[in-house]
Amino acid sequence: MSFSNDIKSNSGFSLLEVLIVLSVVALTIAALSTTRLGPSPAMALETQASQLQQTVATARAEAIRNNKQTTITLDHTLCTQSDDTLTFYPDGTANAANICLQQETLERALKLDPLTGQLVRGVGL
Repeated sequence: MSFSNDIKSNSGFSLLEVLIVLSVVALTIAALSTTRLGPSPAMALETQASQLQQTVATARAEAIRNNKQTTITLDHTLCTQSDDTLTFYPDGTANAANICLQQETLERALKLDPLTGQLVRGVGL
């Protein structure tokens, strides 16, 4: 009577196969969750406010550089009580303006300082 130790089991998965499948599943879930959700309204509002600050700074710099009055008209999503035209003068000053950005149910108040020509966040209207 002889016994052989060459019995191999072909059932089940190897550790490498399991790790590969888990990696593919994790990557798929991550890709689907980021594309499906998109930016939150608060993040979109902050992005909008930052872009507006950059636009205001550029318009003010252009008025100073060209020694001419510069006017910009806002096309952002504005609240009803918001000013939509901003004027900058060659000396760096501007007309006073209250701006309110709106994204869904959220609002962000901004104020154009007439002495500095800069947009200040978080100031009530």
